[in-house]
Amino acid sequence: MRIANTDDACVSLTQSAYHVEQEIHYPFHVPQEDPNAQPVYGSIYVDPVSKSVIIEDVSNSTIHNESFFDWELYMKTKGYVMMPLIRRGGACVLVNIGTPDAPNEVLGCLISNPETNHLFDHATHSYNALVQADNISTRVTAFEALEAMVKIGTPLYLNAEVIPDADKDKQNRKGKFLKTRLNVPNLESIEGKLYVSAVYHKKRSAKQQETTYPVTFAVNPWDLMIEDKYDGPPENILDELD
Repeated sequence: MRIANTDDACVSLTQSAYHVEQEIHYPFHVPQEDPNAQPVYGSIYVDPVSKSVIIEDVSNSTIHNESFFDWELYMKTKGYVMMPLIRRGGACVLVNIGTPDAPNEVLGCLISNPETNHLFDHATHSYNALVQADNISTRVTAFEALEAMVKIGTPLYLNAEVIPDADKDKQNRKGKFLKTRLNVPNLESIEGKLYVSAVYHKKRSAKQQETTYPVTFAVNPWDLMIEDKYDGPPENILDELD
């Protein structure tokens, strides 16, 4: 069975061929019809020495060792269903850092666990999202992360004061926001940065045509907001850069 590196949909271990990479933990859970039932979840990984598959049920604090040929049958017997594994840099989530009574939803960027260098923390079955300056982050469960993922192409407003073009007067951009859309890193991602694209309008001389083309920025999550959360005057929204 092949484990897809995707954040789109859950896949069962018993439906197709998966390729499991060594030393990477892949999350699973047991679907529950009763919302009050005790959740069952954990992860699997391949032991690089024995080449066996280690099935770790975090919720019940149990570890099971299966051969490469038998682990799928064991998973099926237990009712374990694989979950998507979020691996890419610049993964954006919308998280609540307030309380149920006073919610405060902000954008966050999933960051790596320094001990494993992977986004998914198998010990807590969760991800860590950077949400504020000074490395302030919050934990989101594997389920919450999948539900809170912000899709590529989602319209976002970027604080215009942080746009990296030194030739512009930042005072003229105070309180203004640039229309952008969530994107992905072109090459290697910068830890904790989200990637957004905007339209750049380049003015030419009288004899030349004006041109527009997309530009991509690596920005902090706290400098972005979801489009429908903006409640300021419309004149403070920039459609494009010039």
